Amino acid sequence: MSRGYTLRYSIVQFAKETDGIRKPKHELKKQYGGVSPFIHSYGTKTRYFGIINEFVEWLISKGIKRVARVSPETVIEFLEQKVPRVTRKTMKTNIAALRKFLRSSPWQSRWDLIEALDKNYHYLLDLATESGEAIPFSNPERVIERIK
Repeated sequence: MSRGYTLRYSIVQFAKETDGIRKPKHELKKQYGGVSPFIHSYGTKTRYFGIINEFVEWLISKGIKRVARVSPETVIEFLEQKVPRVTRKTMKTNIAALRKFLRSSPWQSRWDLIEALDKNYHYLLDLATESGEAIPFSNPERVIERIK
């Protein structure tokens, strides 16, 4: 594939290649070795396209308009600038969306970008704030009393 693709075209191509809304997820996961290349739910599609559109708009604001001009450092910088406002769970979603996006055909010759994501995965998660975690009840008797 040509590396002359524009970023906006890569979004259109990604939408065509990952549409798996009515495709059997479990069969495709077996077929592709555990990870389906498709997006199988409307919620995930909405979330991923929000992240991808934000990524592309951010790149364009930096003066980058073509797939060939994106560097691994730029991808990591995009995620780093999101750190103050995201939790670890959200960061994982952002990385998953970008990883899936970077596997689509306009980006196929750009494995360096996916390698950069994989290499910096734990670094980025450590920068993000702790996700909200459930803590055990300090007084379970009181909870039981309230339920009654």
